[in-house]
Formats: sequence, C-alpha cells, structure tokens
Amino acid sequence: MYRRGSSSKEYIDPSRFKEFKTLVLALYSLYYKSTPNIEEPENIMRREFAFQFFDVDSYVRHLSFDTYEELLEFLAEKHPRHAYYSIAEYELPEAKSMEEKNWLGSDLLFDLDLDHLEYCKDKRIEGDKGYVLDDSCYQEGYRLMLRLKSMIKRDLSPEEIIIYFTGHRGFHMRVICEECRGLGKTARRELALYFAGQEVDPYLIFPSVQVVKRGRRKTRLVPALPEETDPGWRGWIAQYIYDRKGKSLVDVFGESWEYEVLKIISDISVPIDVMVTQDPSRLTRIIGSLHGKGHLLVTDVSSGLRIHYSRLSPFKGWVRVEYVQDVENITFMGVELSGQKRSMAEIPASIALHLAEKGIVRLLGGEIYV
Repeated sequence: MYRRGSSSKEYIDPSRFKEFKTLVLALYSLYYKSTPNIEEPENIMRREFAFQFFDVDSYVRHLSFDTYEELLEFLAEKHPRHAYYSIAEYELPEAKSMEEKNWLGSDLLFDLDLDHLEYCKDKRIEGDKGYVLDDSCYQEGYRLMLRLKSMIKRDLSPEEIIIYFTGHRGFHMRVICEECRGLGKTARRELALYFAGQEVDPYLIFPSVQVVKRGRRKTRLVPALPEETDPGWRGWIAQYIYDRKGKSLVDVFGESWEYEVLKIISDISVPIDVMVTQDPSRLTRIIGSLHGKGHLLVTDVSSGLRIHYSRLSPFKGWVRVEYVQDVENITFMGVELSGQKRSMAEIPASIALHLAEKGIVRLLGGEIYV
C-alpha cells in the first residue's frame, strides 16, 4: 500500500486501491497520524465535539476533551470524515441534554454558502456526484466575508473576528463578542436578518421629518439624508449616496426613494444562512480538520485568502487521471482544468481527490503524501 520515495516521505499509490473510499480513509489516517495543523478551540474543556465517520451516515455527538492532546489522540485513532465543535460553552459538554449541559454562552457564527450565490450559478463543473466551483466563486465569497467583517466590526465592536474556509464550498465567520455571548435564539436571528439585509423597513430606518420650502407656506414630511457617522443601516447606506443634492432622500432619488434604498441594501448585505447564526448551540468545523466532501482543509483565512492547492490541502504529489466527462475552461485551486471525456492528464493530488469525489475523473496512479 505504501512505499518510500526519494524524499523519505510516505507515499500512497491510488492505483493500489480498488475503492476510492478506501483510499480516502487511508489518506485521512495518514494525515491525522502525522502532525496535523489542528487549531485548539478556546476553552476546549467546555466545548461539545461531534464527528462523522466513514462507515456511518449519522454523527457521534456529546463528546468532550479535557486537553488539546486528547483531541489530537482521538483524531489520530478515529480519523473522522468530518470534525466539529460547539460555538457554545457548557459546564458539562458531554451531557446528553441541553438542560444537563448548562449553557454558559456562545460565540456568534455566520455561514456563507458559495453555491447559493447568483454569481456562482454558471461557474461550475457538474459531475455525477456533485460539482466543482471556479476559483472566482471563492474570491467573490471572500470579498463578501470581508464586507461582513467590516459591518460586524463597526456595529458590534467584537474582541475578535475569525474567517475560515470550510474546506468545501463556503466560509464561516466566528465572532468573539463578550456582550453577545448571552444572546438567545431570537436576538441572534435579529442580528442575522440585520446583516443579511432581510426584513429591513426603509420607513423605520428613515423616519420622515418636516421640511419647509423657502418661499412657500406648505410643508411636507420627507426622509432626511443619512450621514456616514450614523449607526446601523443609515451609516452604511450613506456611504453609497454620492450625489448628496438637497436635504432629503426625495431630493436625491425622487418619490421612489424607498425602492432605491432597498436596492442599496441588497447591494451591501451579505446572503448569510440565517438558520446558522440564530442557533446558539450550533456546531462549527475544527480549523485544520478535513472536509469529507472535498478533502480540503478547514483553513483560517482571516489574514487573506490564497486559492491554491498547496495552501488548502495537506495532500501533495501528482496523480494521473482519466476524465469521465468533458471539462472546459475552469480554474480550481489555482490550476486551469480542461479535458475531453476519456482523455488523460497529470494533476496535483489534492485536486485529483476533489474531482474524483465529484465523479469528474478516475484516478489511475501516482504518488500522494502528506
């Protein structure tokens, strides 16, 4: 199964495996038994952990670890397909019920799915078992996450904001906000709707004020122009109003000002998954773990996103593949992919694994190592 290469690394030849699933299991075992770059969750002893393994579809939940070393030992022994921990902290995280766990507070979690973006609808390769997105989708998603970060930073003033690639087709943002830790489901939902620009009423953001026209006796009620220093949506909308003629939104946009305001909100807001943010007991992926649907790393990208296979995967080497369908003009993880059905190519191992998982290529042979 294994052989040593000239660089003294442990290689795996994919042609030695009859089933792709068995190959993936061997690679996950190799990764987690090496020195995986697993990030230790804060206050690890108060977090609930959950895992999905390769032989079952269900999740094993209500697990806890007293130390980071215990977590690493578990990963090395079990090499799960998916690995999660709770954004919540509990007095007894291993308890089976929420009442017994005794909730102590939760971080804020925001989730952005790239496959839900209109921008990405036609930038993908459809395979028999899923699809692969073009790198431009990841760039667009990261741009939106940076916008969300700036909104959260201004409006909530949190202690820390962490953006991470989920290892498949999305981004998560975990917000450490001491004043937000005790928020319940209803308040978290309101925050999610606010940042997503949903259920926003222009008339509540811009209440009408009385304006007297010079030289006229008549007065009328109109919404005043916002300033960039205004809190909330007023301040964000003000940044998008460049032509500030007059003193009201009616002067700028005319009588249909509400429609224009809603357009601005739509342009500014980030289409996050409200269901994720509203749940104070939500699980999030362990940074440094592997995503079982694409075999890429859950990666902290707070300081910048580099879309490249050498950055977002632990698996190195090159693999010979056969395309099982036509693939035209798509860039994935920094590599341009193109090939006709039954044609062969040699591509980076991490990309080959991702494409094989989606049913786009068949692995022929090569060398994969961690």
